[in-house]
Amino acid sequence: MKAIIDVREWQATVDLKTGKPCLIDEKIAAPLRDLISRYPYPGDRNDEGADWVTAIAQETVKLYDPQFLYFNYNQPIFNGLYRPRQEEQRQRTIKKILADCQSFAEENNFALVLAGMGDTVPLKGYISEPHLKGLLMASAWSHYLGGLLQAEKGDLELLQKNQNVAAVIGKEELAAAYQMSENYYKLLPQYLLIAKEGYSFKGMFSHNQNMHYTECARTHLPVYSQIGYCGHIEGLNSLISTALDQGRKVLLVVVEGLGEADFTLPYQMLNNLRGQVPYNGYSLVYTLASGEKMENCPLPPLFDMTVQSELPRVFPLSMSVEKLPEKTIGCRSDLRTAAIGCRSMVTHTAINADLNIECYVRASNNMGVMLSLREEKLAGLK
Repeated sequence: MKAIIDVREWQATVDLKTGKPCLIDEKIAAPLRDLISRYPYPGDRNDEGADWVTAIAQETVKLYDPQFLYFNYNQPIFNGLYRPRQEEQRQRTIKKILADCQSFAEENNFALVLAGMGDTVPLKGYISEPHLKGLLMASAWSHYLGGLLQAEKGDLELLQKNQNVAAVIGKEELAAAYQMSENYYKLLPQYLLIAKEGYSFKGMFSHNQNMHYTECARTHLPVYSQIGYCGHIEGLNSLISTALDQGRKVLLVVVEGLGEADFTLPYQMLNNLRGQVPYNGYSLVYTLASGEKMENCPLPPLFDMTVQSELPRVFPLSMSVEKLPEKTIGCRSDLRTAAIGCRSMVTHTAINADLNIECYVRASNNMGVMLSLREEKLAGLK
């Protein structure tokens, strides 16, 4: 997998596995360079970011005509997460996203499957536990999930007594319940923690901005589907694969910060739990794309970022994965596939489509656009 990075002032082509410069067949690269140079990412905090998804998707349809297409929107969750929530603007954004996805699917003959990642709720407080001897870790994406590293005597009791911690799940407990890869086990924190609704963990790796809202309890998620329903979020992949096998084109959309109360389309609530642990963020997107259960995801729902890969490091632009997934719909050799997302790195590492276009934003700072591609599949670009 190779990539073109555009930061407005310059472009570079890199090999994703090594992160080093590489060459791409110019017949393929030229129209793709032009595409991302014309569509710089406008940012996460306004509707222009949502417009970017559908605009660049329409160009992708002209260039490659994918049979499977994935969208990710994050605008609703950022309205209120690190700034006071503006409800009227949030509702306008959600209405726009839902309408745009419906129009795009209808105009381009896609069956639409749209999943909300769940609403946010006002922040009641942080969970920090200053008396812990071990390291409390958090995540800049899954705020209601936490972890404990290097636990010492008394730490477990402190967490279990904390009224704002809903669950404390040991690494060995998870390993006994589920078969998992050696790398997955290595990346699991010693204890996986789940906050009660309204609370957010504040520890190593958490965001440094003050929060106003945090994720709600996500035991079930709302889903709109034109290809049928199932009882659990894990079953959606099978429905999508069957529709594709039958010759239908499918558009899968994930909207962060979209909950049941915001859903204006007909929907069903699907079970979103693996045991006690909710699917969220990377694990949710990967399971939708692959049908694999949480423990077979390349990364745990919250992973130990102190674990360093051996040098030379592989896939330095792809979070902490050792390789890109091979079992997703995006990898199917019999289909043309594409993914467009407002979540940097997640789009290509969870979907791994023939063509992936994603923003690159860190700590709310816009750093450009990355387009990754499976060069052998794109020889027939229009």
